[in-house]
Amino acid sequence: MGTLKGILDPAIYWIPLAILAFSCPVFSIVRFYNKQYRGWQLLTFLSLIFGTLVMLEEYLMVNNWVLAEDYKTLKNTVPGMALLLVVFVLFGIALNVYNWYIHQKEIIERRGKRGRNGNV
Repeated sequence: MGTLKGILDPAIYWIPLAILAFSCPVFSIVRFYNKQYRGWQLLTFLSLIFGTLVMLEEYLMVNNWVLAEDYKTLKNTVPGMALLLVVFVLFGIALNVYNWYIHQKEIIERRGKRGRNGNV
């Protein structure tokens, strides 16, 4: 596999994908506090997809440097990039766990208000 250049260059896409990965759970949390409860599962799933694509883009960027034998760039960039990706993953997990928690709490509260026969 050769290096990806031009429109497919992974150095271009990781930033907007990261923004989308974080925007999905934030948007879902904002919707929750505006009493709009539907669709949070889709937004969580999209966050997972975009986060995975960010990781893939980073891997492809490193692959391009290896194929170009640009070891100086690897040595200067990969340690900082690894730290950034750890922070990215942990923050993404925290956002999505909080999103899941608030929605599950609301679902349990709504079930409790129905009573035994399912009436509100």
